Formats: sequence, C-alpha cells, structure tokens
Amino acid sequence: MKLKMRIVFLLYGLFSIGISNAQTGKEEEKSNGAIPSVSNAPAMNSTNSTITRGALDTVSYKLEEIQLKASDKIDLNKSKQKKSIESSSSQSQINQKKMEFSKAKTASSTQRNQRTPSTEQQQIMNKQVEDMEQIAPNSFDYNLMYYSSGNYDVSRETELVKAEEQQPENTDVIRFRAANAIVKGDTLQAKTYLKKLEEKQIIQPETVSYTQDVIISSGTSSTIVTHGFNDSYGTYFNQFNQNLAPNTTVISLDFMQSDSYRNVLKKKGYELPKQKTVDVPFLKSFCELNQQKNIALSMTIPKEYFEPIKDNIFVSGLIFEYKSKLSQQSYQKLESIWNQKLNKKVINQFISPLSNSYSLNYLPMLIYLEEYYQNSGDKTKTMEIKSDIDRVRKKAGISNQMNKKKE
Repeated sequence: MKLKMRIVFLLYGLFSIGISNAQTGKEEEKSNGAIPSVSNAPAMNSTNSTITRGALDTVSYKLEEIQLKASDKIDLNKSKQKKSIESSSSQSQINQKKMEFSKAKTASSTQRNQRTPSTEQQQIMNKQVEDMEQIAPNSFDYNLMYYSSGNYDVSRETELVKAEEQQPENTDVIRFRAANAIVKGDTLQAKTYLKKLEEKQIIQPETVSYTQDVIISSGTSSTIVTHGFNDSYGTYFNQFNQNLAPNTTVISLDFMQSDSYRNVLKKKGYELPKQKTVDVPFLKSFCELNQQKNIALSMTIPKEYFEPIKDNIFVSGLIFEYKSKLSQQSYQKLESIWNQKLNKKVINQFISPLSNSYSLNYLPMLIYLEEYYQNSGDKTKTMEIKSDIDRVRKKAGISNQMNKKKE
C-alpha cells in the first residue's frame, strides 16, 4: 500500500498538468458653366427671343435632370453606406456573440472536476445562441453554436447538418459529426468522420500511436474510460478505423452528457449513475456500479477524479485499473506490457512537443517496476529499468523535477 500510495502521489505531481464616396461628373461641371454665357447674351427680337427662351428652357431642363441624377447618386450611395454600416454592425454583433459563446464553451470544457457546463456557463451559451438566432438565423455560426450548446443532443442534428452543408470542411463540424455519430451508436458514420479528422491531422499521428498503447495497456474485453478530445477520439479511431480491440468498450466522460449515449451504454449492460452532471462523484459512482466491467481509466483524466477512488486504482501501463487490490500477477503483467507489447513510438520515434507530453505518462509504470525490482533484489533488471526511466525523463523534459519528486 505504501508503494501504491507513493505512485499515486507522484502522479498527482505529474498531472497538475479563429464607403465609396460620390464623385461629381464632368457633364455636371460643363452644364453649370454654360448658363452664364446664355444669360449674358445680347437682346434679340421676339422670334429669336422665343428660340433663346426655348434654348434656356432646354438648358434649364438638362440642368435639373443632371441635378436629379446627382441627387439619385447621393441617395444611392447613402443607401449603400447605410447598408454597409448595418452589415458591419451586424458582423460585429456576430463576432461578439461568437466570442462570448467560445469563452463559456472553453471554460466548461477545461474544468478539472466536471465535464458538464456549470449553470452559469450554460446560460451564457444559451443566451448567445438566442441572440445569434435573432441576428443571423440561417447562418453557419448559428447552426454550429446551436448544436454545440446542446452538449451532444442528437435532436439538434438537423442544425449540425445545415452547418456541414454551409462549410463541409470546417474542422469543428467534422468533429461534431464524429461525436454525434458515436453518441447515436452509428459506427459506420463515426468511421467516416474520424477518418477525415485523421487525414486533416486533427487526430495527430502521435495521438494515434499513444492511444494504441492505451488500448494495449487495457487488455481484452475491457472498458476504457477517457476524458478529453485526444484520448477519446484517438481511442475511437483505433478501435473503429484500425480494428483494434473490437471487444473493448470506449466510454468518453465528455459524451456522457448525451442522453442518447447513455442509452447506448445501458443497452450494452452498463449501469449508470442517476445524476445528470458528469463530474468527480459521477465517475466514482460509475466505477462502483460496474466493477465487473474491467474498468481502465485513462491517465489523461484530471487527478481530481482519482482522489475519491485512489484506494482502488492501480497502474497498468498507460491506464489505471479499477479493482479491489493489487496482486503479484499485476507486476508480471506490467513487465509484459512494457517489455513486449507497447509500441512506444511517442518515446522512440516522434519528435514533437505532443510526443514529449505523452511520454510523461509512461513513467509511472516504470517507477513502479523499478521499486518492484529493487524490493525483489534483481539488480540487473533494476539497472535496465533505471536506464529506461532516464531515457523517458529526458524525452519528457522533466529530469530534475522527477528527481525531486522521487526524493
């Protein structure tokens, strides 16, 4: 127990981790200049006077016509200016609504103790969507915001499809289409959109490799519980598109906000907490209700979720197993996972900040094995695992920090 508790403490330290202006015409200038020369002409007889008067009337008529045309141009330009101002004002309002919505959505999705938006966050999102409907009810932004604010509510799929028709290559649209398919239990459609995300590298190669190791760590016929975008979409991509672990059930805490998703899981035999909010107590209750489902918790889940269940979680590769106690077989399984099964590409092949971040999650199992070998007196294996630890520490860029944690 002392060893396990130290590992959990170590993990807590590790994971505290988008007017035109009117111009005067040349003809107007010439006509205005012709009037004085006519009015200053010498007096003529009545016949000529009539002709002259007729000529004056003609000039006067042309002047009025030109002035009217000028007036029409001014009115037209004023109308254009007004529409331009109105359009600019409308776009400004749209941008403001999008910004406020995005702030609330981001705040809700980055909470460390729950996936469900808070009451205040949801109210802000709903208000922006209502305002957007008044400003631009047929716009792409309204359709996407309406679906997004529903937290994977499949009854809002119509608006999501409209958004896709308007911007089919938009990455948020593709991501939501994948999620919507998953929460409905539509595997074929999910594969289509997950593939698009992978081709666009929204699901990055490092994530694909890392989540392959997550699946390997979980074993067969397990229940992998994920939390955010990378671990959820990456694991689903490997399962649906790469045909890995067909007998494993992937459960996203994020998608648990959807009633449709919960119904899909119930049909698979899972018991779900009655509470609607997906938070720390929700995960605890879920684990307790489904102890026979070989639950594997992704290490990317925030540490706050592990605190209430710390006495029932054990390191197994890149996941925490939820079970009553640690056995000798667990150490042997850990040896096999590290030495024989994992691809370890994020450590050995990829060179990127994302791969460095993922490398961090390989350390707990190595530290676990180091102490196991030390306690068993196996000096050769102890030295080998120490070398692996140093290599992974260097990759993750936390050598000094890890030494301090260990001390």
